[in-house]
Amino acid sequence: MRPPRSRSVSLHFTVRFAATLLGSVSLFAPAVAAAGPRDEQALRMAEEAINQHYLNEKYRQAERGLKKALQRCGRRGCSKEVMGRLNRDLAMVQVALGKPKEARRRFKRALRYDPDIQLDASLVTPEVEEAFRDAGGNPPPVATPMPQPQSEPEPDRERGIFDADAAATQQEEDEEEEEAFESSSRVATSMDDDEEPNPNELPDFEEESSWDDVGGKRKKKRGDDGPPGFYFSLNAQQDALLVPAEQSICNLAQANQYNCFDHTGEEYAGPIWDRYGNQVPGGVALATTRVMLGLDGRLGENVLLGVRLGYAFRGAPTPRNGDGFVPWHAELRLAYHFGTEPFARGKVRPFLSLGSGLAQVDSHILMDYFTSETAYRAGAKPGRLDVWRRVGRFFVAPGLGLMIPTSTSSGFALEVRGMYLFDREAYGGAGSLGYVIGL
Repeated sequence: MRPPRSRSVSLHFTVRFAATLLGSVSLFAPAVAAAGPRDEQALRMAEEAINQHYLNEKYRQAERGLKKALQRCGRRGCSKEVMGRLNRDLAMVQVALGKPKEARRRFKRALRYDPDIQLDASLVTPEVEEAFRDAGGNPPPVATPMPQPQSEPEPDRERGIFDADAAATQQEEDEEEEEAFESSSRVATSMDDDEEPNPNELPDFEEESSWDDVGGKRKKKRGDDGPPGFYFSLNAQQDALLVPAEQSICNLAQANQYNCFDHTGEEYAGPIWDRYGNQVPGGVALATTRVMLGLDGRLGENVLLGVRLGYAFRGAPTPRNGDGFVPWHAELRLAYHFGTEPFARGKVRPFLSLGSGLAQVDSHILMDYFTSETAYRAGAKPGRLDVWRRVGRFFVAPGLGLMIPTSTSSGFALEVRGMYLFDREAYGGAGSLGYVIGL
């Protein structure tokens, strides 16, 4: 017996409507569940970082603000759309900071959170667009037309039964629809169950690429996303010695400390009175001047390790009973620069240094003398001798300096150093001015 037509159509419509309703709920439920409780706060922090810092070229402050927004979101505090936007904005800032590798990683993360995320057209630069494309970002997809709904098979009014082929086709479509709804529900559930990545841990990045700097004047090398690894320097240094007060300087056999020369450059052998004159007052005396070339390698974010080779001028004449002046300078040097990523920032920064190596330091002072007590008492005019103090051969020199950049990879270096010299022991200091170029 055939079922009444009206009941059959009504039952079929009810089943399809229920399936459609359940599918819609399963599709929209993840979006509702994905809304995060901290979205509003994170978005406010992001807008402040972009509008107040990024647009005013304060890129470091913008980077810090966006990282704080990500920390505010935590692991599950913000929706996927907001996490995608925060990572996208941070990537744009990192492009401006000259960190293309980190920027592409952040863009990849943004696309993991929100595969449909796009760049803000008002903030796009060619470098940002290139990094976004390298990370897998694409223009908005072209909308595809929705399939037209299929009409239900009409029953054969004359025979009062459904056409067998039409009924089979309709059943297959219903099964496919049901399977699609179940699949979408499983995908949405698995996305919610998956643990969110830590916003401070970047995913692996496989592919590197490069793009032109602003103006297209220089092409960055593959993987060149940070400060230079080596620095070349040219330095001029003025030495000084601490001179103790001493008597009878030219009477003593001090071939390795003090030597006295007359105005002709010959070592003075006497006569000389050992009372008035013939003495050195205590104080600081200017000494040798040296020019040095340096090469330093970067160890981590803050440390430089390198060497300096140079040549010293204004050394003492060679005495009869002593060795000659050694002008060569050779030094192993370690320096610590203060600040976060100091070599990537074009700002003034202090540094500490420690050097050790080979150097001779000679100082020169003028000294009055009398040939005898009789000449002194007769009021004779005193003579003058050049007194040289020759010290060192080896040294240790701690220092404090200031780097004044002219760009992110070069600038002037001012430094004040203390010096302890041994072999022929003495204390001194030096001041230097140099120019540093990143390689």
